[in-house]
Amino acid sequence: MCVYFSLIEEFMLLANITVAAQLYIAIPKTALLRIHKDPPKQCLSSLHVMLQKYGIHLNIETAGNLQASINRYEPENNSVTVDSMKYITMVIINLCSKTMAVRIFIFLVEYNL
Repeated sequence: MCVYFSLIEEFMLLANITVAAQLYIAIPKTALLRIHKDPPKQCLSSLHVMLQKYGIHLNIETAGNLQASINRYEPENNSVTVDSMKYITMVIINLCSKTMAVRIFIFLVEYNL
């Protein structure tokens, strides 16, 4: 993939995170949920193999197992320096997010009836 496209993808992800934070501040009783179909197994398997080369082992059998695997790399759950693990975890989450399929957006609003 061209470096330019990767850079654009990174900025789009950061923009989404920023917008989500601002929406939460502005309308905290409203939720915008983003639901993904399961990622293609081949994409997740390729990522799994690539990360293993760097000593990062994820269980990709289920979404819950994947999340638990990622949580093991959170700074508070690891003996490596906190700063290093924070950035490693961010990269793992970012790479896993890129394997996701088409998104569906759902709005939830809390009503006081």
